[in-house]
Amino acid sequence: MNKNFIKILLVVSEQKDVALPINFIQEENLDIQIATSTQEAITAIVSPPDLIVLDVTTDNIDEVKIYNYLKNLKDLKDKSKENLLAEIAIIFITDINRNFSFISNIDVNNLNFDYLKKPFTQDELLVRLRQHLRIIKLENNLDIKKQQLCTEREIKSIAAQLEIEQKTLERTLAIHEARLDAFFNNAPVGQCIVDEQMRFVQVNELLAQMNGLSIEAHNGKSIYEVFPALASVIEPIYRRVLETGEPVLCQEISAYSSDERNSLRHFLTSYFAIQGSDGRPSNVGTVVVEITNLKRAEAALRSAAERERAITQAIQRMRQTLDLETIFTATTEQLRQVINCDRVVVYRFNPDWSGEFVAESVGSGWVSLIEEHNTNPNFTNGALNADTCVVEKMNSNDNQVIDTYLQITRGGAYNRGASFLCVSDIYNVGFEDCYIKLLERFQAKAYITVPIFCSSKLWGLLGSYQNSSSRSWERGEINIVVQIGNQLGVALQQAELLAQTQLQSQALQQAAVAADAANRSKSEFLASMSHELRTPLNAILGFTQLMSHDNDLSEEHQQNLSIINKAGEHLLNLINDILEMSKIEAGQSHLNITSFDLISLLDTLKEMLLFRATAKGLMLTFEYESNIPQYIQTDASKLRQVLLNLLGNAIKFTSNGSVKLRVCIRQSRQGDTQYLVFEVKDTGPGISPKEIGLVFEAFGQTETGRKSQQGTGLGLAISRKYVKMMGGDIILNSTLNVGSTFTFDIEMLPALQDDISTNSFTNQIISLVPDQPTYRILVVDDAEDSRIFIVKLLSLIGFAVKEAVNGREAISIWNEWQPNLILMDLRMPMMDGYAATREIKLRDLEKHSSPLNRTVIIALTANVFSEQRHAILEAGCDDFINKPFREEFLLEKIRQHLKVEYIYKDATSQTSEAQYPHTLSDTQVVKILSKQPRAWVEHLYHVAASCSDNLIFDLLKQISTPHVSLHNFLQDLATSYNFEKIMELANLALNS
Repeated sequence: MNKNFIKILLVVSEQKDVALPINFIQEENLDIQIATSTQEAITAIVSPPDLIVLDVTTDNIDEVKIYNYLKNLKDLKDKSKENLLAEIAIIFITDINRNFSFISNIDVNNLNFDYLKKPFTQDELLVRLRQHLRIIKLENNLDIKKQQLCTEREIKSIAAQLEIEQKTLERTLAIHEARLDAFFNNAPVGQCIVDEQMRFVQVNELLAQMNGLSIEAHNGKSIYEVFPALASVIEPIYRRVLETGEPVLCQEISAYSSDERNSLRHFLTSYFAIQGSDGRPSNVGTVVVEITNLKRAEAALRSAAERERAITQAIQRMRQTLDLETIFTATTEQLRQVINCDRVVVYRFNPDWSGEFVAESVGSGWVSLIEEHNTNPNFTNGALNADTCVVEKMNSNDNQVIDTYLQITRGGAYNRGASFLCVSDIYNVGFEDCYIKLLERFQAKAYITVPIFCSSKLWGLLGSYQNSSSRSWERGEINIVVQIGNQLGVALQQAELLAQTQLQSQALQQAAVAADAANRSKSEFLASMSHELRTPLNAILGFTQLMSHDNDLSEEHQQNLSIINKAGEHLLNLINDILEMSKIEAGQSHLNITSFDLISLLDTLKEMLLFRATAKGLMLTFEYESNIPQYIQTDASKLRQVLLNLLGNAIKFTSNGSVKLRVCIRQSRQGDTQYLVFEVKDTGPGISPKEIGLVFEAFGQTETGRKSQQGTGLGLAISRKYVKMMGGDIILNSTLNVGSTFTFDIEMLPALQDDISTNSFTNQIISLVPDQPTYRILVVDDAEDSRIFIVKLLSLIGFAVKEAVNGREAISIWNEWQPNLILMDLRMPMMDGYAATREIKLRDLEKHSSPLNRTVIIALTANVFSEQRHAILEAGCDDFINKPFREEFLLEKIRQHLKVEYIYKDATSQTSEAQYPHTLSDTQVVKILSKQPRAWVEHLYHVAASCSDNLIFDLLKQISTPHVSLHNFLQDLATSYNFEKIMELANLALNS
């Protein structure tokens, strides 16, 4: 413990009970504390004493509480000492009549205790105290000895440890110093330390090399002595770092090399303070990185970027025009500016390999070569005539540098594959004097020339000249000239192609004009000849038929008349087919796409052909697959004519057996289109394989056709044209003596719902229901036959009808009459239906605020595609009807818009017209004609005999009672020039 005093705590009720002599206290070197109550004892025990004298005979001292406090104190003060209570000596004072065992709740086994019984003498107390004090002193001495022993051992151990750590530290320090020296000397950057006097304290090898001096030449020298050119620049930086202690980073410094005065070097330097022993900056460390290569790379990149921009600009300017003069002028000017030379020229070779300057850009102060050449045409002649005046060949990295102007070399090195020729000094490459004199006349000291190729032909040269001095051309500059030369070649080729294209375009235009003129001449000729031929044919056919009724003629004359009539009919059919082929070839035959009832068309065809087949003893069958749609969209008239041609030929050339039509649907390979497939199969004589190629040729006939002496050889050619117009083709499979199969397909377009009436038209409309308002309808159509037909039809039904022949007239009538509905044709002269509709709708909107009072306009059009539908509705039309149309369809459209009510004829009392579908059979046509006035039918016969379709059209307008189906049937026959068929039907009607 090593304490100066021994601390004794006297816990007594009264101090007089335990009175210690002063000399005893001083002798034993005691520190006495007295507590007369339990609380005072506990307060005093906060700092544990060495000896406690505890009087347990009084009530105001609770020994158990003191004991428990000591135990808690042991736990709190020194948990590492488990026997703290045992180390404190305790002398219990009891009375004479009590043993120590009476003290309860005290574990005396854990106590270093003794006791005195009252009464006791002072000597007895002192003896006990001395005994315990001696023990305490011995323990103190023992603790001191132990501490001394531990201290000596620790000192020795610490000394040994310090020695080891010192050696380790010395080794580490040596390693660190070696590393620092290695880092300082071997770092890939220059490093140095400069003191306050601007003298070098330490320099590494790399910085010494940068400065071109040894390390020894730096140490102790000032910055002015080492690099005087830079000292004035860097000294302010050193001073600022020493004064502020703040680093200065990444300062760029440039200086010329000491051994190469023309070589500029670039450095990136950083400066930082090094603290002295007093904590103030005493030295400045410097790090130097040479960035010369980086700067050169940046300069090269900038130069490359500038070159690319220059090339791009030059190419763009070339592409802005195909005028060579403009291209050459712009290119030479821009190239001279880009590479900063004195002259750029474009030189063109002549066929004999002489040449001339065609473009030039020259700096101020230099003579223009073009002007000089114009003044002196022999400017380049003479100097190159000698065979000995050939430039010496020299090796270069890419090509040989050879004279570029020698006419005798026929393009020189360029025709041998050189991409450029470069001369940095004309006086140091071994040129002959004659050539040097020529270059001196050009004022050239150095040059680059590159070839200009138009396709594979050497067209000329692009030359760049330095006149002021020799010049070491950079690779980038050479590349620019080469690329510009290549682009000039492209421009030349494009200009050449343009010239060729313009010539071809002119030729094509001339050919197109000639073809149009030929087509017009052909059409005019055919139209003229057809009428010229029909007029005599009318007389021939008419008189032969009239004469055939004369019973007085001999049988021989009757036979002759029959031959004449057949020859005339054959000639008429030939004329009709030729006219149809001429329409197709002239592009005047177009599809008239409409939505129609396919099943009804096929049924009608079967009814028409059944009589002819039965007469020959043939079986005619039509087969349809179950998924065939009833309504489709295509050109119904052309489809009907193709089927009539194929079925008619099959019946014509088949003597026995059958003719079958089969209709099915086929999917395209891509699966996005459906096709209707028609197959006509017969059991006729068949066609030889070598003659199959003739079937679809115009005027081509097989052996069977020639033997039959029927037809013109154009029917199948026309049919194939029609099928191709409808998106398909015809295929023939035939076997001799077995039969033939003609198969064709057309693209199947679904019918438009707007074109298909949902009402049943089984009952004919005969009039309007009485007591309805008078409905006013204006018919606008420039075609007189179409207009008159609609006017008559609507008038018979009971509508108030007016007519107009163009849009202007329609607007005028609308203003005065205010019709409820207008049937507006779209294509008319003066003002078409679109303009008229827009004008009427605009005026109608201004005049009538309520839509119920406005005029309904229904467009009449021959062909409605999707874009036309949009244009029709955009013009203001409320609806549209495709031509040709059924009368019931027209009346149904009027009912939808005007809400009119009709009276229908009873189904049991319908007349012939109501019984007949849109496409009639021959029997039905004869039946209807027989009900017409006889004079009109006779007139129809004679007009057909005259072969005049226009006269037939005029006659159809005069039908006393409107018969739409008859009108359309006869009109189709007249349009296809089938006049003999009209004559046949009229004759049957007259004789019925």
